Amino acid sequence: MAVAVVVGAGRAAESITKLLLNSGSKVALVGSKPTTQSNLISALKEEAEEAVPFMFVDDLKHQEDHVRRRLARVSFHNDMGSILEDVKIVFDADESKKEDIVYATRSMFPRTPVASLLSSATISLKDNLHLGLHLYEPVQITKIAQQ
Repeated sequence: MAVAVVVGAGRAAESITKLLLNSGSKVALVGSKPTTQSNLISALKEEAEEAVPFMFVDDLKHQEDHVRRRLARVSFHNDMGSILEDVKIVFDADESKKEDIVYATRSMFPRTPVASLLSSATISLKDNLHLGLHLYEPVQITKIAQQ
């Protein structure tokens, strides 16, 4: 199974990762902080409580299974060089220079599309595998993006 890479450590990275996990994708989260990881786990637990309301003793087990299945599909990395799986797309949710992430992606995964958030900078690269993405807040509720 190919992996979707999310680069970043903020709310946007958490939201994109959660949406990808919920769609059944395998996700590699690059450059995340320990707080990003704990926030993601908390968000998945909250979602499990909504998806499987606690009414019977077995429901707690179902909630834990819900979270465990999603966490089994996420891996945490310090850099893209440690990703060994086939990469299907890179989501740039980092606030650093967008060109750096696109160049790094091109050097490691030349035919992989990159979706960058438009909130911090415009992209000056001429790259047909690169697209700008605007997410509408709150991402968890709207689930709307504009290219």
